[in-house]
Amino acid sequence: MVKFYKIIKYSRFLILFIVIGLLINYIVYRNSIIICGKITGVSESGGRGGSDIDFHFKMNNIKYERFMDVGLFKKDVSIDSMINMECVEIEYSEYFPSATSRIVDKRVIKE
Repeated sequence: MVKFYKIIKYSRFLILFIVIGLLINYIVYRNSIIICGKITGVSESGGRGGSDIDFHFKMNNIKYERFMDVGLFKKDVSIDSMINMECVEIEYSEYFPSATSRIVDKRVIKE
């Protein structure tokens, strides 16, 4: 019976962390702006053994470079075709533009 209470206790913390994470994500991207950016290539993700898609965008004449996990992208779109795209839609937070951004272009991102 004691183990059951521990499971309930820890599951409440897990649910709380998930709700807080979703709330933070909502707040950060609530006033987001979508701009044009460019995918620059693929890099190895440090320590995880996977790959990341690198992209950059300019805002107020400052160039920001970011990356996203390759698993978030469509499998039927090749890396070369993504690199050759002139404009990829990138969403960034108006509150934290230098820290939060993501690719939202439906041509390359899984739905």
